[in-house]
Amino acid sequence: MKIAILTQPLRSNYGGIMQAYALQKVLSDFGHDVVTIDRQYDRKKRIARLRDLLKPIIHVITGRVARRRLSHREQEYVSSNIKLFIERHVARSECINTEAQLAAHFESIYYDKVVVGSDQVWRPCYSPNIYNYFVDFLETELPVISYAASFGVDHWEYSERQTQKCRSLVAKFAAISVREESAVSLCKDNLGVKAVVVLDPTLLLSRENYESLLEVQDTPGRGKGVFLYILDPTAEKNEIVSSVSSSLGLETFECGPQHLVDTRSRYQPDKYPSVERWIGSFRDADFVVTDSFHGCVFSLIFRKPFVVVANHDRGAARFNSLLKLFNLTSRLVDIDTNLNNVIIEDINWGDVELRWAELREHSLRYIADNI
Repeated sequence: MKIAILTQPLRSNYGGIMQAYALQKVLSDFGHDVVTIDRQYDRKKRIARLRDLLKPIIHVITGRVARRRLSHREQEYVSSNIKLFIERHVARSECINTEAQLAAHFESIYYDKVVVGSDQVWRPCYSPNIYNYFVDFLETELPVISYAASFGVDHWEYSERQTQKCRSLVAKFAAISVREESAVSLCKDNLGVKAVVVLDPTLLLSRENYESLLEVQDTPGRGKGVFLYILDPTAEKNEIVSSVSSSLGLETFECGPQHLVDTRSRYQPDKYPSVERWIGSFRDADFVVTDSFHGCVFSLIFRKPFVVVANHDRGAARFNSLLKLFNLTSRLVDIDTNLNNVIIEDINWGDVELRWAELREHSLRYIADNI
């Protein structure tokens, strides 16, 4: 069976790339011919161009030093290490920047089924066009299912117009699965459809699978210590990091690009480390502090004690749902949490593994039954 996966644009988000890799691998292991649609944003959007033109002027007027938007060439440079992983491990369609190109692709290439997901494909502010992730572009009756589609939050963010149109589109789906428990209610109350909860695709693969990727590249993490995978640094998160590091008596290390400032107050971007380096950082860490959903996931995969700071801007419901599955909600912390109690609390990895096995079986059964 030839299957098209429709997910968020693959750029420089490690978690987004790994969920795309994992879902494609699982479907391929079922014996299917799988292609991930390389849906990207239209770089010619007028608003984006106007913003880029105005930023330097605004900085001069206000006297502020702020990071400018990277040019396309700089973006290519920054993500070059990550793109190597995508090119090696994710089979993709041609690059699709517009809705017209998306429709034309599905008119010209035959697919037996479309899988929408995973990640926050159903969050309007994250998607190039939210209707595309309800396959509004299909001219023919092609079977469509969702796998671990996420709204990211536990409240409804759609406008009335978006709700009505998406409600009509999703009614044509053959099966619907979501990543968070709260999404079941959102689907029922706002879209009028029944959904089941399944695991994020990254949790369908074993630790050994990810370790085999490291063997190919032979790229170990930076070493032992507290691995920091923080997407949105804040003073509060810095305090939490300092407290964890001090309590454990361990140094911290990171895996991310650095932005250097030159004498003219312009930012010189650096490359993101490779995906293999990112995975290796979880493997080699003694402890993990993260505000990332997939940072939490890979801590579980590699059996690393961790704390996660809910990232409300990117969607906090995801953390609650995931940690609740494994009875680990105490690992979700904020500045008022007694971190010492959390740090000394052992994680019962035996219970985690048993629950993980049950959930994985359920999720794989959903795939087998609907594809």
